[in-house]
Amino acid sequence: MVVPKGYPLEEHHVVTSDGYTLRTFRIAHGRNTNTSQHTNPSRPPVLLLHGVSLSSTCWVVNEPSESLAFILADAGYDVWMMNNRGNTFARKQAQHSDLSPDFWRFSLDELITIDLPDTLNYVLQATGYKTLAGFIGHSQGGSVGLGAMAYDPSLGSKMGLVMALAPSVYVKFASTPLLVQFAKLFPGGQATSGTGLVSLISPSEFAPMDREIHATLLDGFCQDIVNMPQCRVLVETIFGASPNIKTLQYRKYFQQWPASTSTWNVLSWAQLFNSATPRFCLFNQGAELDLRRITAPVILFTGGRDQIASAQDNALVRARLTEGGSFREEVITADYAHMDFIWDTNARTKVYPTLLAKLDAASKQRFLGFHETMVQALPLQFQHSDVQRLVQGLTTSP
Repeated sequence: MVVPKGYPLEEHHVVTSDGYTLRTFRIAHGRNTNTSQHTNPSRPPVLLLHGVSLSSTCWVVNEPSESLAFILADAGYDVWMMNNRGNTFARKQAQHSDLSPDFWRFSLDELITIDLPDTLNYVLQATGYKTLAGFIGHSQGGSVGLGAMAYDPSLGSKMGLVMALAPSVYVKFASTPLLVQFAKLFPGGQATSGTGLVSLISPSEFAPMDREIHATLLDGFCQDIVNMPQCRVLVETIFGASPNIKTLQYRKYFQQWPASTSTWNVLSWAQLFNSATPRFCLFNQGAELDLRRITAPVILFTGGRDQIASAQDNALVRARLTEGGSFREEVITADYAHMDFIWDTNARTKVYPTLLAKLDAASKQRFLGFHETMVQALPLQFQHSDVQRLVQGLTTSP
């Protein structure tokens, strides 16, 4: 998926503080590193995080000119794609097999408080940088990024520019049919070690996304061109309809989706949907994740047709970030639904050029600003190209 397209690929194993092994993939540079108009000689790292039921493959599933990970690598960035526990690439834990209920004893909380911080620290240690150039998350991936910084504001100094694509933070006004129906099954549902609904919501793999379902349905039945329209309808009842993704495109997406997660993770979103007022909080109606605590600059990329990250919910995210001082901009693509940000092949012209321009500008300021200041401070006779190159080498290293 990566190497056949002419890109380098490294696999790294991030072992979390509670024993989960998260296979994390790195594209250290692009195909033609000397010809890119955006080439950044210092190659700062960018960390990408997928949404619920997906994996790192969502960033590379389309052609190189259409997939964000390849575009970033060709633009001079060191691209890291992480995976959350429980998906296709993160099914190993120190004490428990993925056949054990204890393996699946996690919710959105652990993704926020453990998976992302541990992966972030691993990437920074591996690259020698003190901060990312940027963090980019789609759907739940964006929510996890914002939630992690709200939970631990010190992470803000490590995240660089945060760009959240269709972030499902508040979901009070989500309207996709399957999400709404699932949430209504558990109007007051909590998963605890005590009494109540624990017998119905014990820790487990979320059954509709398990590997057997994937193999027999999505990678089997749904590969038949006759059945593909029906399978498309299934996807759209979950994520919302998209006028930008053609039915035949789903054939390759079905080979990778869904990537599975825990029942408790899905239940986290049902609880947020069922809250009396919009909330973004820890599992079982726990502590609020206050977006006003975030210190890193945040840009929201939202869609006018998004039924999960709705305009009403996005407005609340924007308001909270603005109150805290971290909000920079909301870039709205009027005809975009929830999955268009990663699956629409035209994102290469509709979204990614703007994203890359924002990232380039922030990276230049963050990593090259010190170099420019030093050159200007040199006596005039030393401000020639050879000395400038020497200074740049000293100041743009990690």
